Amino acid sequence: MYFWSIKKLKTQIIENNFNEKDRLKYFFLTNALMLLYFFFLEFIYIKSDIIYDQIERIISSLITLLTIYITYVANGKKSGSDFLGKFTSLYFVLNIKFFVLSILGYLLLSIILISFFHIPFESENKLKSICELIFFSITNILLLWRTYYHMKDIKRRQIS
Repeated sequence: MYFWSIKKLKTQIIENNFNEKDRLKYFFLTNALMLLYFFFLEFIYIKSDIIYDQIERIISSLITLLTIYITYVANGKKSGSDFLGKFTSLYFVLNIKFFVLSILGYLLLSIILISFFHIPFESENKLKSICELIFFSITNILLLWRTYYHMKDIKRRQIS
C-alpha cells in the first residue's frame, strides 16, 4: 500500500498487481479520511454565520463530484475497467500529498496576511473565510487535474 508514491501505485495498477484486498484498503482509508474531514468541518464551522464558509463547502463538493466524473471519462467511461479501484487508490495518495501541501500553503498564506496587513479584528473572520474559499477552491481544482492526469496515464499504460 502506498501513501506517497504515485508512480509505484500506477506501476502496480498497470501491471495488474492490484487485487481486491488492495482496493479494499484504499477504499476503507479514503472513506475514513473523508469522515474525519467532515467531522473536522463540523467542528470548525459550528455556528458559523459567514456565508463564505458555506460557499467553500458547496464549491468543494461540486469539484469533488466533477473529479469523479472527469476521471471516469479518462478511464474510458463504460468501456473502461476497474474505475473504482483505480480512482480510490489514486485519490487516496493524491489527497495525502495535497493535504500536506495545503497545510504548508495555508500556513504561508496566514503568515503573509498577518505580517503584511493590519486587519481589524471584526474583519478578520470574513477575510479568513474569503482566503480559505479561494485557497481551497484552487487546491481542489489542482487535485482534480492531477487525478485526471494520473488516470489518463494509467489508461495509456504510461508512468510519468
